[in-house]
Amino acid sequence: MAAPVARTEPPLPPFFGLSPRARRVAFVLDVSSSMFGALPDGVARRLAALNPGRKMAVEEITQKIQLARFELASAVREMPEGTLFNVHFFGDFVETLFPEGARSAGERSRAEAVEKINAVTTQPNTNFFDALMVALGEPEGDPAPPAGRPYARRLETALAAHYAGGTDTIFFLTDGFATRGRYGAPDLDKNPERYQANMRLLEAEIALRNRLRRVKVHTVGVGPHDGRTLAALARATGGTYVDLSQ
Repeated sequence: MAAPVARTEPPLPPFFGLSPRARRVAFVLDVSSSMFGALPDGVARRLAALNPGRKMAVEEITQKIQLARFELASAVREMPEGTLFNVHFFGDFVETLFPEGARSAGERSRAEAVEKINAVTTQPNTNFFDALMVALGEPEGDPAPPAGRPYARRLETALAAHYAGGTDTIFFLTDGFATRGRYGAPDLDKNPERYQANMRLLEAEIALRNRLRRVKVHTVGVGPHDGRTLAALARATGGTYVDLSQ
């Protein structure tokens, strides 16, 4: 009997030049007030050159949020049929596009998502941790460890199976620094050392929580942002960091 052929997921449509293979995707978009500020010169033109097939009105995109909306709406419109996706907007708190859970990409879900993406409004502040926690998520229920192995191994096996139906790829986009939520530092300007220490704690907790989930976190920074933390999150999860600071 021939061996079964492993399923290969189609590549996702480009999002800020990233196009990995995935089956269950979460987009995490910063909608803090700074995202509605001016886009650094040349960033939209650089991105348009990466995706020449997309019709980007470069001269009309002057705000960071406009670029984020364009890239996200384009990715959703081009999403392969049947790919499971969700979108989380964050500032002070996290607002989820489909609160009941990820939806399968189809004509209706794409249209609903694009409408909400283009209508999203601003929130104050920037809460990295809560946004990442919501995006990581996990199926409901308490897994029961299978019998016949040492408990720790049984529990790890059960948890790995438990998380298998969850998100496998996250795209995390921000233009700033964590100012709210666990590990956030509202006094960043006055105490940068404390902020860096907090971000190392955030990175460690995300890595711990993701050990069995094995979610790849791709990060995108637009304008002035915390590139060290975004790069560390991507590196720790097997993702890619895109720096559009200028």
